Amino acid sequence: MKKNGFSLIELLAVITILLIISLITVTGINRLLNNSREKAYQLLITEIETAGIEYVNSNRHLLGTINASNPALEIELSELIGFNQLKIPVIDPRTKEEIPLTKKVFVISDEENNLTYCFEDIGCEIPFVCGDIFIDDRDDEEYNTVEIGNQCWMAENLRYTDLGSLACLTNTWNSSAPRNACRVNGGSGWAQDEVLY
Repeated sequence: MKKNGFSLIELLAVITILLIISLITVTGINRLLNNSREKAYQLLITEIETAGIEYVNSNRHLLGTINASNPALEIELSELIGFNQLKIPVIDPRTKEEIPLTKKVFVISDEENNLTYCFEDIGCEIPFVCGDIFIDDRDDEEYNTVEIGNQCWMAENLRYTDLGSLACLTNTWNSSAPRNACRVNGGSGWAQDEVLY
């Protein structure tokens, strides 16, 4: 006897197959869109860095500010726009958000005076210069630095504790306790000290 239509099992199988195909298609399209946005962002970075190159080539006197104690020149995007190198607004193609014009292009000189141009959002490796502020990335505390002889030293005591903030500033450092600990005098000698973490 000839059957008309699909059985329930056949219909469920077809629906399942269509759902799987749809899921694979949507995932593939999302991956292509993300790759496309990332490539567009890389092109924007190249455009920004190229604008920096053209700006410096037209303002060669700026290179005189790059030296051993100042190995990087900072150029804000607003300067590049004012110089007609970039169009405003500068939009991040990944997020569709406007990039602040206070973001910088760094022009970095190496030992052989070769220049590297780097947009700050991509994690530029800017050489640390003794005398600059050192920022501890564990708690964002800032420390002055000073050059003594040919070494760079912190000009103030370390304030880091796992508690963060200023927990050890008024207490005595405990070198026998776990790292980043300080001792608080309990009132009757060191026996009642507690270790702060």
